[in-house]
Amino acid sequence: MREKEPIASLARIRRWDGKTWFGINLAPDAAGVTIRVGDEVEVLEAVPPGGGPIRPVS
Repeated sequence: MREKEPIASLARIRRWDGKTWFGINLAPDAAGVTIRVGDEVEVLEAVPPGGGPIRPVS
């Protein structure tokens, strides 16, 4: 039997355009850098739960 979690929980707070969105985008600010588990990161943009994906400003 296939479990419904975590998609069921994510769908309650991360619905946008009829789809369930979740994930993270990380980009190092220098070429050739690798981001690893435990590395310190700085959040530059964020969206509240249910606010949809961050979309580029045109």
